[in-house]
Amino acid sequence: MMFNFPIFVEVLLMPLLDLGVFVVYKRSKRKKRMFHAPATHQLTS
Repeated sequence: MMFNFPIFVEVLLMPLLDLGVFVVYKRSKRKKRMFHAPATHQLTS
């Protein structure tokens, strides 16, 4: 079973990278918003 390994790695890592960027972005946004927003309904959005 020969397949192109770099393409496989790229297909595997790109969603993880996007997820990591998304998590960091949401976390930093949440950290800034924590001052003037109740931390009760964070998981709804």
